[in-house]
Amino acid sequence: SEKLNIYDNRIVFLNYSENLGEVGNMNKLLANAKGSYFTWLGDDDLFVPNFLEEVYKIINAKPNVDVVFSSYGEIIGEKTPVLQNINVNPAMIRFLSGREFLHLYFENAIKLISCYGIFNIHKIKEIGGIEALNDTPIGLYGEYWLIIRCGLLNRITHIDAPLTIYRDHKGVMTYFTPF
Repeated sequence: SEKLNIYDNRIVFLNYSENLGEVGNMNKLLANAKGSYFTWLGDDDLFVPNFLEEVYKIINAKPNVDVVFSSYGEIIGEKTPVLQNINVNPAMIRFLSGREFLHLYFENAIKLISCYGIFNIHKIKEIGGIEALNDTPIGLYGEYWLIIRCGLLNRITHIDAPLTIYRDHKGVMTYFTPF
């Protein structure tokens, strides 16, 4: 934590002596997580500054929410973006059942990155975290299976604002864009 200049006892750094692979690491983080809510974020992706504040407002208003997703923006290449707060208004927020959520996702009516949702920790553990669907070091396609399993949840919130920022490295396939 000193190397990163982070001095907050709520943040715990876990380093493993063996490489667990992406999916193994993600699920190990989930297994060790404490608290009420959980998310993952890749080392090259970002949340806008008010992301957690906006999610907190929703969780306070609807304390039984299972997961909150937001739309996402993209950074192309290695540039360092200047991130600003994004104004979220009530018209941007949808409260959905799992069935409504899947319908809108498969109709391309909502945009999200599945593992970057803010999950009720009991619900994400209940549906099994991220599943390894292949033998590659990167957990390709597990995020799509997580989206489908989120259809088992009853209280999904989607914020139609790009509060999550995904980095698309030049020459690398963007596999979060559905279909």
